[in-house]
Amino acid sequence: MVQLLASRLATPFRSEDFRTDMSRTVRVDIHNQYIKKLSELTKLQDSCLRAVRHQHYILGNFKETLTNAYRNANSCYEKEHIEKIRHEMTDAKAKLRQMESELPVQNNGFYLSLILGSEFWY
Repeated sequence: MVQLLASRLATPFRSEDFRTDMSRTVRVDIHNQYIKKLSELTKLQDSCLRAVRHQHYILGNFKETLTNAYRNANSCYEKEHIEKIRHEMTDAKAKLRQMESELPVQNNGFYLSLILGSEFWY
């Protein structure tokens, strides 16, 4: 081992050795695959975030409709049914919040972005 190290130190630096060492340690194909997978992941996260936002929008509209229906309800049965639906909506909102919490945060705010260094100044 000592002889190998001594022979390496005794020989002058050659660019071919550097290229060979680089091809062993850093695999360009693995890096390209990583970049591709990262891009796919980002697209999936964006798609999921759009779907969650759309569901929030739909639930908001549905809540307004339920409020109007509750005001116009004539019987106790209708009001009980509307309350049951509201309870189910609360569960759906909780599931959406859980999904949203597992996604990356889109906007941290100006100050936090500035501190973390993700804001670019031109």
